[in-house]
Amino acid sequence: MGITENATYVLCNSNCETVSHLFVLCPMTQMVWQALIGHLNRASTILQHDDPKAIITSWPCINTRGIGEDIWLLIPYALMWVIWSVRNNIIFSNGTFEL
Repeated sequence: MGITENATYVLCNSNCETVSHLFVLCPMTQMVWQALIGHLNRASTILQHDDPKAIITSWPCINTRGIGEDIWLLIPYALMWVIWSVRNNIIFSNGTFEL
């Protein structure tokens, strides 16, 4: 006996859940990133990364709108927290994902 764990990612129901898939590679997560920064010139550079750390490291280079630097630097962390929260809501509270 023991706990049976389903490793399928709950947002897309396809791949095994990894950190990279959860925050970057999942098609649903990609839609969220695109909605947030898809209109920026350098967004495609950021979205080519498959590692959340690489996105965070590259993030400052796409601030072309004059948004305050302190606020701008928080955006990827906030988005990843929202993705994590939605994931947990689906798993633990039978929630849904809507964009």
